[in-house]
Amino acid sequence: MYRREGQRLVLAHTVVPEALRSQGQGGRLVAAAVEAAVAGSLIVVPECSFAYSWLQEHPEVEGRVKIEWPVISPERSSNLLPEQQPWPEH
Repeated sequence: MYRREGQRLVLAHTVVPEALRSQGQGGRLVAAAVEAAVAGSLIVVPECSFAYSWLQEHPEVEGRVKIEWPVISPERSSNLLPEQQPWPEH
């Protein structure tokens, strides 16, 4: 799920049916959103922790589209690895 906010394409939530998980479908959804952002000269804002993680794992995307990295709260970080978490450990 995404929403358009001016020149920003906010990736709010990545939903993949249970039966299709672990098959790369979520990554395909994020990649398609990136392509839409490139085509529309939009800024990608990954609010979804899956999209955030996927974009970090694919740094080449930043060469094609601007990414506005939001601060993700610990409650929304279930898909992030410890080294990907954007807040300091306590």
